[in-house]
Amino acid sequence: MKIVHFELNSRLTIEFKPLVAAIGFFDGLHRGHQELVKETLKQAQLKQLVPALITFSPSPQSVLLKQPEKLLTTVEEKAAIAKKLGIEVLIVLRFTPELSQLEPNLFYEKVIKTLNVKHLVCGEDFRFGYKGSGNVDTLRAIEEIGLSVIQDFKYINERISSTIIKKQVEAGSMNVANNLLGYSYELNGFVMHGRKKGRTIGFPTLNLLIEDSKIVPKDGVYIGISIIMGKKYVSTINIGHNPTINTVKHKSIESFVHNYSEDTYGQKVTFYILERIRDEEKFSSVTELIEQMDNDIKVTEEYFTKEQRRAFDIEII
Repeated sequence: MKIVHFELNSRLTIEFKPLVAAIGFFDGLHRGHQELVKETLKQAQLKQLVPALITFSPSPQSVLLKQPEKLLTTVEEKAAIAKKLGIEVLIVLRFTPELSQLEPNLFYEKVIKTLNVKHLVCGEDFRFGYKGSGNVDTLRAIEEIGLSVIQDFKYINERISSTIIKKQVEAGSMNVANNLLGYSYELNGFVMHGRKKGRTIGFPTLNLLIEDSKIVPKDGVYIGISIIMGKKYVSTINIGHNPTINTVKHKSIESFVHNYSEDTYGQKVTFYILERIRDEEKFSSVTELIEQMDNDIKVTEEYFTKEQRRAFDIEII
């Protein structure tokens, strides 16, 4: 997949083939967004166009409100999901105050037309241009471009939105969040050195350093999967401050990887967060902590039946 970073008034260094493009911020690229992708792929096949996704970075909210926004997906994660879905070109449009102040007709001329988009796909509530003054009716009035407007996608009679999914992740309700996303929520980053206290009690862990913008699930212990060098491993993941031993001020993300003992320092890894086991607790003794950790690992192992391992493409030991 080709990834293109585009800024208003910048000169394109490549010439785009005619595109059909879905447009939006697409945080999470959840099941609702995936309906737009399906329509994009359909129109691309019908009209012999290249399927593309136009997104923004940084988030419009962070620019307009002048404060950082916690997100479900980084640009890199969004690109990986889009590629899996069949998108061939990801256009990352730099969101600036100048861009936000464009009148809708200028947004069309300077962005959509410049990118050689012949057919646009958007949600029914899509707004663009100064103070959101442009909408689907504005786009319908532009005769030179095709348009597909996708209605809100609902799950159990409720509209799926990034805001709702964020709340579920922050609450640790990973079953619900993953159902709404249509895939397992993931944390990507590099393994960094911890204090190695886990090794002293028989539970060495991988400590993950992630981007500051990424939403981290509620503190607690989770059933998960660690992807190391392309291979998937059953894992018990702790998110929090380690209140019993090795207490840390900043939130840590640590994975005890079952049946794994290699050195992974500095490597890029992925943690899938599947289901919450319990709250993080402060135990009265290290012995009590070890007993609870043994139980957490047992719960994780019991979760991964042979069918589950096959579903996640994990080697059956």
